[in-house]
Amino acid sequence: MEIKVSVIIPILNSINYIDDCINSVLNQSLQEIEILMVDGGSTDGTLQKLYEYEKKDPRCKVLHSKLKSCGYQNNFGLKNAIGEYIAFVESDDIVLQSMYKELWNKAKKYNLDYVKGDFETFYYLQNNEKILEPLRSMPKGFYDNIIDSSDCPQLLLCDIYLWKGIYKRTFLIENAIWQNETPGAAFQDVGFAFQSISCGRRVMYVDKAYYHYRRDNQSSSVYNVNGYVFLKNEFLFLEHLFENKTDFSKFWPFFYRRLSDMVQTRDKVMVFSEEKWVDVLESLEQIGKIFWRGIKAGRVQEKDFGEQRYMEIIMLCKDPEFYLRSIVFKHTLKKEMWNTLLNQCQKHKHTILFGCSITNRRLFAVLERNGIVVDAFCDNEEEKWGTKSCGIPVLQPEAVLKQYEDPVFLIPKKYERAMCDQLTGLGVQIQQMIVNDIGLDIATAFVYHYNKKKSYL
Repeated sequence: MEIKVSVIIPILNSINYIDDCINSVLNQSLQEIEILMVDGGSTDGTLQKLYEYEKKDPRCKVLHSKLKSCGYQNNFGLKNAIGEYIAFVESDDIVLQSMYKELWNKAKKYNLDYVKGDFETFYYLQNNEKILEPLRSMPKGFYDNIIDSSDCPQLLLCDIYLWKGIYKRTFLIENAIWQNETPGAAFQDVGFAFQSISCGRRVMYVDKAYYHYRRDNQSSSVYNVNGYVFLKNEFLFLEHLFENKTDFSKFWPFFYRRLSDMVQTRDKVMVFSEEKWVDVLESLEQIGKIFWRGIKAGRVQEKDFGEQRYMEIIMLCKDPEFYLRSIVFKHTLKKEMWNTLLNQCQKHKHTILFGCSITNRRLFAVLERNGIVVDAFCDNEEEKWGTKSCGIPVLQPEAVLKQYEDPVFLIPKKYERAMCDQLTGLGVQIQQMIVNDIGLDIATAFVYHYNKKKSYL
């Protein structure tokens, strides 16, 4: 059988998720695939599961990695792959049944170097309800057109996900596109994305979400306390890789903007996970040096960041310890505000979330993981009244006041003025309203609840 797509799955101790992952690949409507399950030395029973799949389906092959490195495992899988196109799947994620058939058809029709769809993040509530959050990761004009990605450096800001699509194997090999083989499983996909984008001549982004990316795995790299170390390693690797490539010149401003964005995310995650700041100082110093070399080369300019962030970058370059103390102070205040919010909820008989938005469903997940029962959502959209969200009723605001004694309303900061005015008009006291933005930043919110209630997972 001619192999159209080789699916590479780097695996290490994924016993809780591996069945859902592999079965979603086995059930693809495209049958001409091989599944390369690259194990990094699992000790939790995962490896035995992989052998069972290998015996059951000839498309499955177990490969043994000598390193516990997602980058090495993916490279090892690529070296052993025989498919015309290559796909990557993380071992706790799920792919839709039509993914590889539809993407392969596009790739063949238009002779594409790579083609990608969109993705949805997901997590589970305590009642086992799966919450999906669709994400449109690309600007609208990029969808369903053939693009020369080597002339689109702005893609570095919106496309760093290697698992969203499939890549022509010869395109990867001929352009020597390999992942960084650092230990662990964090950020090696960033380097892969930078390389494939800067080399791509015929690429396409499809306006459909095929991939489900898990958010409730506490071992996920996004929550890893060594995030600064992994981030430093990846961008040092990329800086060295692209330093002497003249055709990368237009990408440099976006290289530093992407690094800045990822540092800011790590800043928040670090504080909310209560990582000791002294343990990350060396890595931050190295990241500061990357920025400083960019400043001296004229690649980092204030106009690309805005005055405030540019000044923070200068602070990081010149005094990493002071930078770290400042962000610890800033985000510690945020964490204390969240703690206060949870304590306020406990003082009332009933907790109500105003609005059925994605951010409030995230907030619901955080609250229930911290032992706070949410009784209902209230919403102004009539068609939602009488339905359920996250397993609890959605009611008209007036109905909440009739049904629940002493409710406290949690209000998204984005709609603070309108919602507070509405509730005040209904006779709700100001002390019964809690404005918050916990659900806005999903990574930080989940790190927060992992730290607060580690026993839950």
